Amino acid sequence: MPPSEGTFTEDWVRGHALEIDRYARLRSTGTRLEAQRCPRQVTAANPSRDPKELASLVHEIRSPMLVIVGARDNLRSAAEHLHELAPHSRLHVVEGNARNEYYQAADEFNRVVGDFLAALR
Repeated sequence: MPPSEGTFTEDWVRGHALEIDRYARLRSTGTRLEAQRCPRQVTAANPSRDPKELASLVHEIRSPMLVIVGARDNLRSAAEHLHELAPHSRLHVVEGNARNEYYQAADEFNRVVGDFLAALR
C-alpha cells in the first residue's frame, strides 16, 4: 500500500508493511463507524469546521496547546498558522515525517508530549 496523501513517508511504509496494513484497516473502520453513528450537522453546540470560521475563534483558547506536525505534511502551513493564532501554543515539527507522528515517530512524539505535560505542572 503506497503512502496516502502524505500520510506516511515512503521509506517508513516500505519498512513497516504490517503496521501499515493494521493502520489502514483501523483508520478505515473507525472513520466509517464514526460517520454512521454521528453524522455532523452544524449547530451552536456542533459548529462548522470551516477554517475561516474557526480561525476567528482561536484567540479565545485559554489553555496551553501543543501543535505537532510533520515537516512533510501537506497541512504544515495550517498547523503553523494555528500556532500563530493560538496565544498559548507551542509548535513542534517532526523532521522527515509527513503525518501520523504518533505512529511513525512514536518515541519523539511521546517525548514531546511528555515534556509539554511536565512543563504544565
